[in-house]
Amino acid sequence: MKKLSIVCLLIAGVASGKANANYVCAGNVKGVSINPKNGDLLVESIGPLVWPKLCNLETEMSSVSPETCKVIFSTLLTAQTANKKVTLWFKK
Repeated sequence: MKKLSIVCLLIAGVASGKANANYVCAGNVKGVSINPKNGDLLVESIGPLVWPKLCNLETEMSSVSPETCKVIFSTLLTAQTANKKVTLWFKK
C-alpha cells in the first residue's frame, strides 16, 4: 500500500510531499484505460474522482514523464486487479 501511495504522488508531479497537497483522494480504482488517440491515462473512478486524466504515455504532462506514467498505469492496474485502495495527493 505504501508503494501505491508513493507512486500516486507522482501523478500530479508533487515532489514536496503530502504536507503541501491541496487535495487528497482515496479509494478503489475502477476502469483504468488509455486513450488510443493521444495516449492519455484515464480512470473511470478513483474514490470520488470520475474520469480524471492522470498523465500521458507519450508526452510529458504536468511534470510527469511518459516513463513515470507507465509506472502509474502499471500500479493502478495492479490496484484494480487486487481490489486495493490508492491515495492521491495533488495540487490544483
